[in-house]
Amino acid sequence: MSHRLVVGAMRRVRLGMKGCYTARAAYLRTDQGQDEKLRPMVEALLPKAQTDALFQSLRTLEQQRDIRDVLVLTIAPKDKR
Repeated sequence: MSHRLVVGAMRRVRLGMKGCYTARAAYLRTDQGQDEKLRPMVEALLPKAQTDALFQSLRTLEQQRDIRDVLVLTIAPKDKR
């Protein structure tokens, strides 16, 4: 195989991987992507109801009147610490 063919193939693979990472990054900016990635980690620390409220508050962050209402949702109950 010629050097030029190998270099071309490697370039196509890199570009394909970059496209894959770009698509994954875009997906992780969606509500579904954030749920998939972050919810399991958060639910390990917070009760489900609190996790649901936190995610809802984060999705409507611009409409929150007081950021303290959101921050209090990040504090794990004593039995989960």
